[in-house]
Amino acid sequence: MKQVVKRDINKVAGSKMRMFRVGKGLEQSTVAKKLGMTPGSYSKIEAGLTDVNYSRLVQIAGVLNVKIADLLCDDPATENWNTQRLLLLAGQIQDRNQRLQVLNQQLLRLLNELITCGPVTKQ
Repeated sequence: MKQVVKRDINKVAGSKMRMFRVGKGLEQSTVAKKLGMTPGSYSKIEAGLTDVNYSRLVQIAGVLNVKIADLLCDDPATENWNTQRLLLLAGQIQDRNQRLQVLNQQLLRLLNELITCGPVTKQ
């Protein structure tokens, strides 16, 4: 028989909200603004300190582009797999962003050299 660990639903949902928000590269202030609330109020929701009514849960799920069930699921195996996957994806996004910054710098240098008719040299 599977043992069920009872956890506070506010903590579960808040933890999931944070996981999805971070995985999507969003700041708490950005999510809060989209929800029409202060960052402090949203922070309390993620910390599990605030009871969230159904309509607010629907709004948060919409902003995070997830299903409500994804925020309420308390299956540790699924949660662990999702967390690992989101962390991996976040790392890949960060690597790509760094590569894009390098390419943007190279492009700006080349454009500047073209504008000033200077030599295009390889760095």
